[in-house]
Amino acid sequence: MFFHYLLRQKNGPGAPGGQSWTAEWLKFDNSYFKEIKEKGDQDLLVLPTDAALFEDPTFKVYAEKYAADEEAFFKDYAEAHAKLSSLGAKFDPAEGFSLDD
Repeated sequence: MFFHYLLRQKNGPGAPGGQSWTAEWLKFDNSYFKEIKEKGDQDLLVLPTDAALFEDPTFKVYAEKYAADEEAFFKDYAEAHAKLSSLGAKFDPAEGFSLDD
């Protein structure tokens, strides 16, 4: 019954092939910020936390910057990604961990 309900839904996060944050969801660019700012495509997923990026005075500075300047977004993203990557993995469960099947 639930499966048939999902199939009837055209859009929605719970539906097969549900909503995306950007129109070209496999392309890495600054369209996420542009889409939220323009509020043009109602089929795209915009969570309240996403919309707040342009409402909060602190975050708005960055959201506006990234919507207007893709290179600035790429630069800041690369720096943040490198920092996070250099922290290393801290996952060390007491029972151990194995990827073996």
